[in-house]
Amino acid sequence: MNLFSSLFPRTPLSHLQLHMEKVCACLAKLKELCSIFVEADLKKIEQIAKGISELEHDADLIKNDIRSSLPKSFLFSIDRINFLEILNLQDDLADTAEDIADLLILKKLPPLPALEEKLHEYIDSNLDATWILKEIVFHLDTLIEASFGGPVAVKIKTKIHDITLKEHETDLIKKEVKKTLFSLADTLSFSDFILWLNFIEEIGRISHCAEKEALRIGMLLKTK
Repeated sequence: MNLFSSLFPRTPLSHLQLHMEKVCACLAKLKELCSIFVEADLKKIEQIAKGISELEHDADLIKNDIRSSLPKSFLFSIDRINFLEILNLQDDLADTAEDIADLLILKKLPPLPALEEKLHEYIDSNLDATWILKEIVFHLDTLIEASFGGPVAVKIKTKIHDITLKEHETDLIKKEVKKTLFSLADTLSFSDFILWLNFIEEIGRISHCAEKEALRIGMLLKTK
């Protein structure tokens, strides 16, 4: 146990990791919603969306607790400003999950069989970036104990690189998905087309947010 942990049993990192658990729970619930939203009735969609909103609220409570309890100066290897920036970027993931769920309860979207396979690949690719980010966040305590060096630093740098590659891969898939959507535009009402387009764009925010947090953590390695 390091000195900080012995002085403060509930460390800022443990709170950040608890917050990440809630964020990932939001996204896991979103994946459930994305797997059924073109088949389920609106009531079922609203039920799952409510669960996402409740998990996002739980994440907000943890975030607010961290902000209110974190002293302006404290014995820690990550300064307060950097720590809170990482927290805010992480919270954007939960907010994005709720925003997507809110979109899907606006109107029942028609199924688009030509889009289905590539769409699920796109959703999974976005979520994969977050699962990699979770591994990074849960290795931060080990990284600090290693003074931001050694094998754990190499491992985290590799995972950050994996996220940047995943975000690029996801962006390429998004272009294919949008191209297919535009080819189907004449078969859709204007409102359905816009809602589908907004849904695709919002899903893309997931890997983008994950990459931003990963790169922000990566900056810590460059300053140590």
